[in-house]
Amino acid sequence: MEVFVAQIGLHTITYPERFPTDASKVAFTVSFMTDYASTWAQPYLTKIFESQEVVFSEFINDFKASFYDHNRRHRAEVALRNLRQNGTVSAYTQDFNMHARTIGWDDAPLMSLYQNGLKENIQLAVVMSNIQFSSLQEMQAMALKAGQTIEGIRTGRPAPIPPSSAPAPDPNAMDLSAFQRTPGNRLSEAKRARRAQLNLCFRCGQAGHVARGCANGGRKPQGRQQTSSSARISELQAEINRIRASTSTSSPNPNPTPENASSSKNGGAQV
Repeated sequence: MEVFVAQIGLHTITYPERFPTDASKVAFTVSFMTDYASTWAQPYLTKIFESQEVVFSEFINDFKASFYDHNRRHRAEVALRNLRQNGTVSAYTQDFNMHARTIGWDDAPLMSLYQNGLKENIQLAVVMSNIQFSSLQEMQAMALKAGQTIEGIRTGRPAPIPPSSAPAPDPNAMDLSAFQRTPGNRLSEAKRARRAQLNLCFRCGQAGHVARGCANGGRKPQGRQQTSSSARISELQAEINRIRASTSTSSPNPNPTPENASSSKNGGAQV
């Protein structure tokens, strides 16, 4: 119904010479109505046929009151709060944005809801990027990039990243080894989140290195498959480092403390 009213309004504005009076606008609108809507509009047509005055804005308001779905916004809000990523980040983002457009909220509460609905590994990627997102679009771009790259690691087809542009390993970079479900990676959710915020190793809990370079415990990578996996993790870390570097000019504190890193996890948003 909203689209129908918008199209009628756009047409009357685009061709004002065709609709010099309110009566002509009402008659044009009613000509597209069928079934119950056509019956509902008969009193207005009767006024037009009898040369009585009709006001187009009043006609549109009556139409909205009779046919608009007044519970649509509430249903969209409920759907948005319960929405969770079950498939790809792209599909989740499309569903989220559809409901977000309906309720019309600002970015701040939407960013919190969006992050909360992501899968655990994508949430960790967003948190460990240490980016203070200024808009929902920026957070979604980061989540989409992380989702595509992590899916590439899982399927063995990571997004191509030029090796010549990869920077040296950064002790404070994202420790993407934590995203791989292995027998040696059994940290609780609370410990994983804490170590992510404090940039601690996911194996030994110490600072200054990441899990894939940890010499304090765990087995060393063996075989071609583990070497390939480590290379892909390095590629993803390099990509995240580039994302962080591109946003450093707009971020007032690119290396947040544990306190404001927690704030970064929610994108500075609260519902």
